[in-house]
Amino acid sequence: MEYVLDNVYEVTGTGTIFPDEKGNPILHMHISCGRKSSTVTGCIRNGVKVWQIMEVILFELIDTKALRTFDSNTGFKLLQIQ
Repeated sequence: MEYVLDNVYEVTGTGTIFPDEKGNPILHMHISCGRKSSTVTGCIRNGVKVWQIMEVILFELIDTKALRTFDSNTGFKLLQIQ
């Protein structure tokens, strides 16, 4: 499912960046976008563009044993704790 926001929205979200099996960083993020009395919430995908400013605050978790590995049941790379 894809939804294009065609106007300016306020945005808040949360996400994680964990490596896959090859060590590549994988972003998984959910955001909520609001304008006046309308809100859209969901998982973001590649191709997100920012109109003016997006502020990001990162907290690093060190010494984790988590990886995003392919799950054949869902077709997604899911977070697995090793």
